[in-house]
Amino acid sequence: MEKVSWKAGAQFPVKAETAASTIRSLQASLGQESITAQELLDASRDEDSPLHDCFEWDDTVAAEKYRLWQARHIINSLEIEIVSEGKSAIKTRLFLNIERVAPKSKGEFVGVDVILGNKDYRGRVLSYALSELRAFQRKYAAYEELMGVCKAIDAFADTVK
Repeated sequence: MEKVSWKAGAQFPVKAETAASTIRSLQASLGQESITAQELLDASRDEDSPLHDCFEWDDTVAAEKYRLWQARHIINSLEIEIVSEGKSAIKTRLFLNIERVAPKSKGEFVGVDVILGNKDYRGRVLSYALSELRAFQRKYAAYEELMGVCKAIDAFADTVK
């Protein structure tokens, strides 16, 4: 038996089971094993579609949300090369969104230099990294080829606690 649910934090006005069955029905009606975002959007335009209310149909509101997405994309696209003495240079994001790692954050982005120098931010980022790694672990635990990676995640978890 299969249980479908939304990821933590996802907020949609329909049950996850409804969304999943709607998408699977759409795949079947198209005679496909896959689906594109465009196909789902097009099928959801009809007001009777179970997923219609999951989309923003007011063009003014949607345009502003898209511009906010573009602003986040600009911030998320900046990288910095960090060169430490005696070590290879690494590239990483210049800014991290601390919304998920800082309680009551309003989507602020903090420079990696600030995070690395702040024990509280650093701890929160490492805890968040662990939650992302655990998600990876759950997603790929069935693959024997990735057992070494899963063991490394467990070892990392011991250092974060």
